[in-house]
Amino acid sequence: KLQWSPSQQRDANCTMLGKALSVPVWEGLVAISRLMFSSKYAWFLQQVADMRLPVAELRLEVKSCRMTLLADATATLLDLQGPTRCAIARHQFDGEVAIDAGAVQREWYAPLYTLVAQAWMDPATAGLFDITNRTNNSYYVNPKQQHNDHSVLTYVLECQDVAELCLTFCATNEYVDGHVEEVDLIDGGRHICVDKTNRVQYVEAMTKYLICGRIQDPLMAMVKGLYDIVPPELLVIFDHKEWFWDVVGAMETHDQAKLLQFTTGSSRVPVQGFKGLTSYDGRICYFTLNGVAYAAGKYPVVHACFNRLDLPLYPTKDLLQDALSTLLLSDPTGFNTV
Repeated sequence: KLQWSPSQQRDANCTMLGKALSVPVWEGLVAISRLMFSSKYAWFLQQVADMRLPVAELRLEVKSCRMTLLADATATLLDLQGPTRCAIARHQFDGEVAIDAGAVQREWYAPLYTLVAQAWMDPATAGLFDITNRTNNSYYVNPKQQHNDHSVLTYVLECQDVAELCLTFCATNEYVDGHVEEVDLIDGGRHICVDKTNRVQYVEAMTKYLICGRIQDPLMAMVKGLYDIVPPELLVIFDHKEWFWDVVGAMETHDQAKLLQFTTGSSRVPVQGFKGLTSYDGRICYFTLNGVAYAAGKYPVVHACFNRLDLPLYPTKDLLQDALSTLLLSDPTGFNTV
């Protein structure tokens, strides 16, 4: 069972499913985890490539019909067992003469924008995922319902008299078939009213439920499916944040403000926070880090009109820190920095 817990309370040498890694394996992974993201990613790709079965040993020939693509693809993938799931596949559509040298395969199942992926996300067919951010094509497991969760919970924290909302520590799920389900967020939650003294606890409990609790079963199935293909030890090297934010977090407040002015044109964020940043045309334009190729002596480049920082993929944290420190020695006003 997946559980919500602070990262500092987790054993670092355990996978999400609780598998403990041996000391020699863990020590090697710790060394890799300290590398720049680009180096970790290159290592990961090499490990995955080594898992691939040689063509001489096995090659899959997959035939599908465009009209029944989702059913065909699901059946094909479920039939694959063990090492056969790491074999090279060549795809062909019924009635089409294209010979697959890679393009047909990409059309078949490349992430986010091709046929099988679209079918899995289409509410009319499977609807397994909901899009959460169209800017970067982020998806999350579909809970079979729609909510404006962030604004609702923010209002609970900010309203003058939360008791007037008549909330309890209980979540109500309304499914497309009309079925209604009530789930206690804490023991006996449906009998505990939300007021000013406990609304922070309510928001925390509701957030945990919305992110993890209500999608417990499909999320667990997705994690198990991922680990069936990719050994979990290959994923523990990745963290939710990389060196840039560590360096920024260690800066003095005035340097953080200066960096913000460089990248957005203002030393302060809008009242709404980073989500309120806009571009030159007044449209919402989020702060973005754009990784670019590293070369010796190369410094970050800012695009203040678009709130974007082009950040070279420095091979060490020290090089990144030195580059940002040098950038902060410049005058953040004017447009003459080269």
